[in-house]
Amino acid sequence: AMFLVELALPWLLVVPITAVRRFGVIVQAALQLGIMATGNYNWFNFHTMALLLPAWEEDDYGDASGDEWFLHRVATFLPRLWGRFWSSRIGVTIAGLAACAISCWAFGEMFEIRTLSGGMRLNSVEALQKLSLSTLLAQGGVP
Repeated sequence: AMFLVELALPWLLVVPITAVRRFGVIVQAALQLGIMATGNYNWFNFHTMALLLPAWEEDDYGDASGDEWFLHRVATFLPRLWGRFWSSRIGVTIAGLAACAISCWAFGEMFEIRTLSGGMRLNSVEALQKLSLSTLLAQGGVP
């Protein structure tokens, strides 16, 4: 059953029928919760479940029909605008850059950088501050 959920059912996440995609999200989330309950892989399981969120959304943003109630249109204006923004090229670009920046920050927080001069131990933020481009150029390159 696990191989079915891991190999075959992820394709449900790209089906253009919302109900089928949501079934795929529920199955994948159940698998991730099961792994979290039995193992020590919570960080990756949370990431996987966060990646399931776009598959849960509707395809239209509430503006497919023009005969909707006015208050409904007003109440859903900001969520529709929000969805359109993150679906646009600029939204996707910002999300990708933010993901890269957060990954770099997390890497820097988890791992230390040792400098070759003096054997100092620095975390990446301190290393970037002390080993700036101007410092490296003044020293004649990387030590």
